[in-house]
Amino acid sequence: MGDQPLDLYDIAWFFSKVDVKDKRDCWEFRGHKAVGGYGNVTIRGQHYYTHRLSYEIFCGEIPKDMVVRHICDNSSCCNPCHLTTGTQRDNVVDRMIRGRSAVGSRNGRSKLTEEDVRDIIADTRSAPAVAKDYGVGKDTVLRIRRGQSWQHVTLNDAAE
Repeated sequence: MGDQPLDLYDIAWFFSKVDVKDKRDCWEFRGHKAVGGYGNVTIRGQHYYTHRLSYEIFCGEIPKDMVVRHICDNSSCCNPCHLTTGTQRDNVVDRMIRGRSAVGSRNGRSKLTEEDVRDIIADTRSAPAVAKDYGVGKDTVLRIRRGQSWQHVTLNDAAE
């Protein structure tokens, strides 16, 4: 927890900025939030993400090479009952399972929509001809048709 251990005054100050409720509910951090909605505070010159700080206060030191994951999927939650440790890979899998990954048209750099992908798959013309119409490379069209990209569309359509 930084160079100096926190004392009770530091911990009380921190929790004065947290909306502590029942253990089943999220405890929202009401202070400054960083990118992604993660709360952050500075105590005695040391910066902390609030979910990590809460985990350390209640559960102890975070194991090396581990992250603190939100079971509740609420990045500003500080409820230790909603926090668990895991690897960065676990965190990425959580994000994918919960549908929070910036895949497909939710990716800000995407030139295609999910509807475009369905149309590309259904189009019987050559990959270069289809690619030209959509402003993408022929390899993009081929990867879509092989199910190597835009899998969230191709897998969902196959399941329906």
